Parts: sequence; C-alpha cells; structure tokens
Amino acid sequence: MDWATRSATGGRRNPWRPAHRTRDPEAARVYAIEPYVLAGDVYTEPPYVGRGGWSWYTGSAAWLHRAAIEAMFGMQQRSDAISFEPRLPSHWDRAVLRLQRDGRTLTVIFARAGSEAAKATAGATVLRPGEALHWSTLGTETTVALPLPARAADAARAPSAMGAR
Repeated sequence: MDWATRSATGGRRNPWRPAHRTRDPEAARVYAIEPYVLAGDVYTEPPYVGRGGWSWYTGSAAWLHRAAIEAMFGMQQRSDAISFEPRLPSHWDRAVLRLQRDGRTLTVIFARAGSEAAKATAGATVLRPGEALHWSTLGTETTVALPLPARAADAARAPSAMGAR
C-alpha cells in the first residue's frame, strides 16, 4: 500500500504507517502507543507533540481504508455520482472493487489493456476514467470494466494503428 499513500501524499514517505514513529527508543517513548496500531490522532501541541492517541480506535482504521481505496482506484463519490481515475501499480494486470450502497452492488473490474485479465471483462459495460455512474440508475447487481493502459513495454512491442496496413 506504500505506493498508494505516496500517490495520495504527493510522493512523500508514507506518513500513515505507524511503525516509523517508533524508529528509535526516543521516538517510541514520545509516541507512547503501540507501533503496529493506527492512531486516531497524533498530538501537535506541547507538551505532547508526537504522542499517539486513540489507539485501537476503529474509526482511524476505517479512514485509512477509505483513503487507500480512494487513492488506489481514484474513486470519487459526490452525492449520487461515483467515478474512478485509477492509479494502480503498473505491474498489476487486474483488480476488482466491489461496492454496496442502498441495496445495490457495483463491481468494477480494472484490467490492463492487452492482458489476459482484459479478456475476462467481455460483456461488461465499459467505463472510462473520470466517467461518472449514478447509484440511483444502477440495477441491483451492476458490473463495469475500466480499461487500464497497457504497460509501456507491452505498448512499445504492439504494432501501432498508424503503421498497420
């Protein structure tokens, strides 16, 4: 998940991973909570600057989950609309995201163009990056496919449409 949080934080080292807060004995003393649990907050005011709080708080885990999903899949929800602009690692050929809302299930299959995974999306409605779906218009079970760009190496080997005769 490091690549997703780096994407969401402009490339900075993963600030959401709690273990870095206990990198040495002094940092561990200041943080004062478990290094393997996501803190609900980290104090920024004296005398507790750097101390973790609300450990084992399920809300913080939920927010991290949401941030990861939104970062990886470029998911944006606005009222009834949902769209995706995925930022998946280039070595992933396929990912599936299943979401539920108001009794409806939306399955989004992200598949790299030209991969075996892309063949499995035949028959699914194709969604383009940034294109919005509206929950209120979806059926009980809806599946869409969102093509991912081919890997650079694969695209370089493929014949171009301009050069094909």
